[in-house]
Amino acid sequence: MKKIRFRSITIYLLTGAVLAVMVGYMRTSYRHETYRLKAGEVLTQVLQQEMLSCDIANLLFNSKLTESMNEELPDTVRGRIRSVHGLQSYVVPRTKYYDNISASKIVRDVHSYLILESVLKADSLYKSWSRLLSDSSVCNHNIGLRLKQPLSGTTSYVPDSITVTRYDSLCTRYIGSYCEAEITVFSDISWYDLLEWTDWGLIFLAGGGVPCLCLFFVRLRKLYKSLSALRKTKTKIQEEGVKPRTRSKNNRLYNLGMEIYFDAEQNVLCNENDKTIVTLSATMSNLLECFLKSPHHTLSKHDIYLAIGKELETYSLDSFYKMIGRLRDKLESVSPATISNDRNGFYQLVLPSSINKTEKNESFG
Repeated sequence: MKKIRFRSITIYLLTGAVLAVMVGYMRTSYRHETYRLKAGEVLTQVLQQEMLSCDIANLLFNSKLTESMNEELPDTVRGRIRSVHGLQSYVVPRTKYYDNISASKIVRDVHSYLILESVLKADSLYKSWSRLLSDSSVCNHNIGLRLKQPLSGTTSYVPDSITVTRYDSLCTRYIGSYCEAEITVFSDISWYDLLEWTDWGLIFLAGGGVPCLCLFFVRLRKLYKSLSALRKTKTKIQEEGVKPRTRSKNNRLYNLGMEIYFDAEQNVLCNENDKTIVTLSATMSNLLECFLKSPHHTLSKHDIYLAIGKELETYSLDSFYKMIGRLRDKLESVSPATISNDRNGFYQLVLPSSINKTEKNESFG
């Protein structure tokens, strides 16, 4: 029983742990996605502000831009720019095209010329991004930025290349019609920093509440079964009309001491509540009643043979001794009574000296 109970508790605990891990993983994934989207929005805002701060007084161009999907390369976008520099064509991967900070084709043209004339500063972008992240109540601990400059092929890391390479990429944004500038931001925020108190509440509820609820329902089911079994038992007793034996009318009820009684009519040893404790065979019951009725509760071997209805010639001594021994064992197992042998062929039923049949019958008469 203890092994089964320990096994059940272990199963409940493991189930709770698995549920807590699953809920924690789902909530962490959700929070990380929210954090990633917010960081992307902030980065786009920073880059747009950076481009607006550039001087465009000397920028002269005439743009007639056409864009279309490339049929030969379905994952790319093909475009042309006609300006004072002549006609220029480009092909941009679709992912870069849709991650551009501007949706306007004209504005992308302007950005292309601006970043060619004025190189972006990684430190300036990083400081603006960090400041806006803090203002938006988004955790900005352990963040980094990588800037790939157009044409030159140089890459800048902030705060440093070794740290940034350990981070998980949050998002990437592009600037210009050719998507010349590529800015990627990173963060190694821990999963527990992403979770809010409501998430922790769900985790603890899944880990502890669900197993406790299951255990409660199991216990409730067992209680219901016990009550149902008890109700069925009572109904069966009522239907069968079972009544307890009445001792006041039983003249064959004997007190053996320690509130143990011998009912010669039912061939049983019972307690004062009439509950059967030991059942005797008919032979043992006849012999015990003969002991109780005889003077001094003493019988000779010949008397015992007569009481049990056996013949000296056919009933072996070995069977006789075994029968006496079994009766003695049954008496001693539940009462102070025993059977003694004086070694001269006489056997005596020994009872507490203060108990006799008359007193017992009078008390129940």
